Formats: sequence, C-alpha cells, structure tokens
Amino acid sequence: MNRDSNKWLRSIPRANLSVTKNAVICQRQFESRFVIVEDKVTVDGKETVIKRDRPKLTDDAYPTIFGNMPSYLSTPVQPQQRTPSARQQEMEQRHEESICRWLESDKVTSFSDVVDTVSGMLSDYMKDWGCKVLSDCMWFYLLHFESIPSVACCI
Repeated sequence: MNRDSNKWLRSIPRANLSVTKNAVICQRQFESRFVIVEDKVTVDGKETVIKRDRPKLTDDAYPTIFGNMPSYLSTPVQPQQRTPSARQQEMEQRHEESICRWLESDKVTSFSDVVDTVSGMLSDYMKDWGCKVLSDCMWFYLLHFESIPSVACCI
C-alpha cells in the first residue's frame, strides 16, 4: 500500500474500515476541486469544454467531507496557495485599479468645479489671499496695507 492509500485510509473516520478490491467511496466525500467533471480540449487554437459522463478524481484527491459524522471528523483541505507571480499580478492589478479610481475621482469636469474647490481652499488655508474670477481664469493676490496699499504677490 503506497503513501497516498494511507492518506485515504487515515482520512476516512471508520474504526471498522475494511478495504477490499471492490471498495468504493462516494463523490460527495470529496471537495469540488478534487473532482473533474469536464475536460478542456484545444483544437486549432479554439478551446472546447466537454462534459464528462463519469467524474474523475485528480491525482492528489483524498476524501475530506463526511456529512453524517460530527463536523470535527470532516477536515476541509486548506485552500491552494497562489504562486508568488500570481500574487504579484493581483497586487499590480489592485494598484492599477486604485490609480484608475483616484484619477476618475480627481477629474476636472468644468471650470466652475475648479472655482468652487479653490475658493474653499482659499478660505481654509490662505485666508490672507484674495481671488478674482474671470470668465476663463482666476487671479490670486496678496495685498499689503503698510504705509501704502500694494500687491505683494499675484498669480
């Protein structure tokens, strides 16, 4: 009996387990990732999916689900780890999506939006500055009122 057979026998929670040549175990005892129900075939660059008449188990399959037993006897398999390159690709995709969302939210749609945003910033951060809005531009200025009123800076 090979090592995989021992894994099967250890995973089946029966004290009186008797393995014979014709012993079978139901498909319901296997997680879905262990059961192959369709085959993918590529012909002339086109992939075709063919449903199997009889399901087949993967090479690493072993029974883990036992519905009529206490839950501690069913030991679900840990999810398969993604490869480092797959994790890197997911991280880059999330980063790209966050940049796209930020760019979309930061988009200037009209001059009046800019005027509203900048006017709010002036009142919060640049209280000494004045602003003059024309039809297509904005002027910012800083006035000094020492002996003679003068423009200290203009943008």
